[in-house]
Amino acid sequence: MIDEYTNPNDKILSLMNPYIYPFTQRKAVTKYMYQGFGIANIPGARTEFLSDVLNNKPKIIAMFTGDDKTAVIEEYWHGPILEMMEKDYRLLSDKNGFNLYILNN
Repeated sequence: MIDEYTNPNDKILSLMNPYIYPFTQRKAVTKYMYQGFGIANIPGARTEFLSDVLNNKPKIIAMFTGDDKTAVIEEYWHGPILEMMEKDYRLLSDKNGFNLYILNN
């Protein structure tokens, strides 16, 4: 579905599950493809991550919906992105273990 709704130059964001990038052959909107354990210890990582995403809105945002306890959306890290999604994105699909959101045009 990501391939269908994006072109090869579009960037996407997968919150917490970076394995989606090689399968879709789409580039991440940020170098912080994984936002989980340990990344908070990198000085400036959160600020850079949020800046990348908020300033270069990805065409698609994928949110894992499975029971994987390592894929937790954290308000501290992801709050500004969730706010952006409420304003600028709509649900494209809720199948296959992901919610896919597409940028409104």
